[in-house]
Amino acid sequence: MSRTFAATLLVLGLLAGPAFAAGGTSSSTTTKAEPATVSDLWAAKWGDLGVGYTATVALIDAGKYEAALQGLDALGKPDDPRVLNWTGFITRKMGKPAEALALYDKAIGLAPDFTPAYEYRGEAHLMLKDLAKAKADLVMIEQLCGNTTCEEHQDLAADISIVEGGGTL
Repeated sequence: MSRTFAATLLVLGLLAGPAFAAGGTSSSTTTKAEPATVSDLWAAKWGDLGVGYTATVALIDAGKYEAALQGLDALGKPDDPRVLNWTGFITRKMGKPAEALALYDKAIGLAPDFTPAYEYRGEAHLMLKDLAKAKADLVMIEQLCGNTTCEEHQDLAADISIVEGGGTL
């Protein structure tokens, strides 16, 4: 492991809190991070991104987006669909939904079955007032999940409902 990457992991551990510094997990639920079983599926498909990824997701959960971007960059996997998706998520949360769309599109281009990217892309479409495209992403999630009970479908459906009711994201 390079000194730079090791230092990044140390910083990530310190920023994510004592649980990660000790190798634990985050209990924060402020974002919709993939459940362990879904993350395991993606890890089986594209490889385990290790403790740096786990720590970075904790930073995202804590809303520490600048540090999380550094953590994603430190992984050295700019074309991994998970990295692209989280980079898009952060970009969208930082108020740049149009820029986030390009990242989600790239993730989906690399992994057409990656439902988290469809969910977050749908949320970006909602922020850009494009309900039709958000609904198209919802349909795609349903097709990929084979039902309407997967988390990504439920979350995007709830967001669409909010917007249809006159609310904003």
